[in-house]
Amino acid sequence: MRITIKLLLISELVLLVAVLVLVVPVWRAMRGQIVTDMQNELKAIAATAALGVDGDLHASIRTTGDEQTSAFREIRRQLQDVQVANGLPYERIYTFYPDGDQMRFAVMLHPEPFVGDPYPRQTLMVPVLEDGAMEATELYEDDHGRWISAYAPIRNRAGAIVGLLEVDKSSATYLAAFEHYTRLTIGVGLLALVVSSLLGWFVLRWTILKPLSAVRDGMLALGRQDFAHRVTVRTGDELEDLARTFNGLAQQLDLAKVIQASFFPTRMPVVPGYDVAGMSLPCDATGGDYFDAIALPGHRIAVVVADVSGHGIGPSLLMSGCRAAIHALSRTDCAPQRMLERLADLLRRDLTGGRFITMIYGIMEPDGTFTYANAGHGPALLARNGGVETLGPHRPPLGIDIPLDDEPGETSLRLQPGDRVLLASDGLPEAMTADGVYFGAERITAVMAERDADAAAVVTRLQAELVEHCGGPSRTDDVTILCVDRTAGVPAA
Repeated sequence: MRITIKLLLISELVLLVAVLVLVVPVWRAMRGQIVTDMQNELKAIAATAALGVDGDLHASIRTTGDEQTSAFREIRRQLQDVQVANGLPYERIYTFYPDGDQMRFAVMLHPEPFVGDPYPRQTLMVPVLEDGAMEATELYEDDHGRWISAYAPIRNRAGAIVGLLEVDKSSATYLAAFEHYTRLTIGVGLLALVVSSLLGWFVLRWTILKPLSAVRDGMLALGRQDFAHRVTVRTGDELEDLARTFNGLAQQLDLAKVIQASFFPTRMPVVPGYDVAGMSLPCDATGGDYFDAIALPGHRIAVVVADVSGHGIGPSLLMSGCRAAIHALSRTDCAPQRMLERLADLLRRDLTGGRFITMIYGIMEPDGTFTYANAGHGPALLARNGGVETLGPHRPPLGIDIPLDDEPGETSLRLQPGDRVLLASDGLPEAMTADGVYFGAERITAVMAERDADAAAVVTRLQAELVEHCGGPSRTDDVTILCVDRTAGVPAA
């Protein structure tokens, strides 16, 4: 779900909850007030009607047959007047008299009277009979609708309570308008919610989402290592500050990328008898890989590939110091074994917190002699005589202090025309597809075996196959390749 929808849903949910918190109590209070008004009205009707009933006449009405008496007809007439005047249903006004624990009907407006029929004594009838209070029920519902009933005492001339009068009235008339306005309010509220959603969407889009989208595009550009990308946001708030910070970061990363790129040789040394090519692809703006080919006096070449653990700005800073030391020491005609020993001493204080550097450093002589020292680096391969050999390590990586046995600190071998040396960082064979398939050493050796390709073609072919294998330029580690072919050329005497 896009952030647009999420923010919109959250804002509308908050608005809906706020409306409900405000409206529901008001709605309940209004409904309660309507019920209270109905109760007061019915109690007034019942009280007025009860005052007009002659209690002595009422006391004479007890059993079936009394409906033929003048007392029944007189009270019935009075009830009918009340019924007509207040718009009551004829069957909803009647009187009772007490008989032990129950009540019995006395006077009613029904076409067929049922004088003397029993009726359960309701809870609210008790204070009416005992204290002469007027009572009204809460809203209740039966098969004919929702009602409120009110009770008032009937007294004789001596003031004694001899019965009670009940008036029932439907709430439909009262609540119909209320429910109509409730439905209308809900409809208007939903419409307002829709309108506010549309307005909110436009406001969010132009004030928040569009600037956020611009920043997101910038972050994706950084992921593609497009450090020239800039974000334009003119909101005058924190989003503009974020965009400005992003642009500053992108500018610094672009500068760091340019500076590190300057560490690598722009042109390989041209030395008779050797063909040299190389490249390095950091997975971030900067990386911890390093390769170089340094021309030495006497038509010699110093070749080096190194890999600082990790990748990013920290390893790139370590590698810049390492490069400076290598260039300085190479001018002193430092042998490969001695080069690694001196570098280990110089970088000891910098290689802390588990950091280390794998490195292979070698010198190629005009006659084909290749002397190298390997500090735990790979892949380091030699293709000759139709096969591929590994140039094994002589010592642990720089920064890992492990006592060394009395083994040679370097190796010398003679390269013949057609031989090929390939030095790479572990980011090449360990590059993976999305499914976790490694690039692998087999691909590297297969490309090395292509005798019709020169050193530059080998590097280009490996880079193309790497991009195809990974499904694009994105990687999780730096990749560096240095290829040196021994050609048939012999330097002049």
